[in-house]
Amino acid sequence: MTYLLNQLRWFSLPFVFIGAACLGIWLWLAFGAIAVAHCPPDLVWHGGLSGNKKCSWPLAVYLLKDMGGASAMGALTVLLCAVVAPARKAATASAAAIAVCALALLFLVGGDHGARPASLVFAVKVAFGVSSWFAVWGVSRCVQRRQA
Repeated sequence: MTYLLNQLRWFSLPFVFIGAACLGIWLWLAFGAIAVAHCPPDLVWHGGLSGNKKCSWPLAVYLLKDMGGASAMGALTVLLCAVVAPARKAATASAAAIAVCALALLFLVGGDHGARPASLVFAVKVAFGVSSWFAVWGVSRCVQRRQA
């Protein structure tokens, strides 16, 4: 029975990763009602009917929102994959972090960031990488403490 449960947990890892990434993206979008892609650095809103409506948040808030969202998505995905894995949790967390970094790279290369300042795009990239690798560090520390 334990063998079957372990096999089921290994089989469910890709689905956990996809579900956690989707949940993280949803949380990221839920952090703010206004997407930074619609608000260029001069804070002029290009959506809606009037076209001259000002954005309600300064650029620093968008920076924190996007960095927080990227961090939540990266850490949540790594931690949930490590929790589901029946063994080799640190290795599983590292694999999930590599996949999160690949998703971040895909997002940054394939996304339309014309309205975003380069500093914001760079900050989001750093937040993806740092949060996921800090989550790996936390998982490895927990594994070491359990084994000791």
